[in-house]
Amino acid sequence: MSTIPAIASVGLTRARPLLQLCVLLGALALTGCGADGLPSPITTTSPAGSPMESSGASPVTSEAPGITPEATPRPTEPPGPPVAGLVVAGGVPAPGALGSYVWDGAGSDAPWLVPPASAGVRARGPYAVTVVPPLPIDRWEAAWARIEGDVVGSPEGAASGGEGRVSVPGPGAAGTWSLVVDIRFAGGNHAAWYWRIDVLP
Repeated sequence: MSTIPAIASVGLTRARPLLQLCVLLGALALTGCGADGLPSPITTTSPAGSPMESSGASPVTSEAPGITPEATPRPTEPPGPPVAGLVVAGGVPAPGALGSYVWDGAGSDAPWLVPPASAGVRARGPYAVTVVPPLPIDRWEAAWARIEGDVVGSPEGAASGGEGRVSVPGPGAAGTWSLVVDIRFAGGNHAAWYWRIDVLP
């Protein structure tokens, strides 16, 4: 009785598990390769709405809200008449006391004023009057009145002029005087200012 078939049968029986393992490994190798035999790229699925959902999505940038700088307000002149100064012998302008005026629809009516302070001067004039801020002048009128104590006498030494510089002649004698200068400006505004001056002999 030949023993060859029996040996072959035993060999095949032992080789079957090894063959099955080779077939399984081959199948796994084919599954991981593309049509060209190279490994297929690994793909992942991102959740809906995630940043990886679209490769062409623009990056999200955060910008601070724009702040519009507030315009710096330009300085404005205070309402009402300007400041008038009396210049004696080229000195520093002495501000006058504001009396009656009409200015941009508003106004005030005042009697002849006697400022409490006075400056002793020897110059008999003329006296210049300046206004700050400078404004175009249409015409002006001036008058002197002698002061006895706190009583104002009758006006005298009236003077007047037109456009431009205001130059008031001095009083005719030494003593304590009150000077009023009424200036009319372009546009219809006008105002009067008063000074108290001690004219020395």
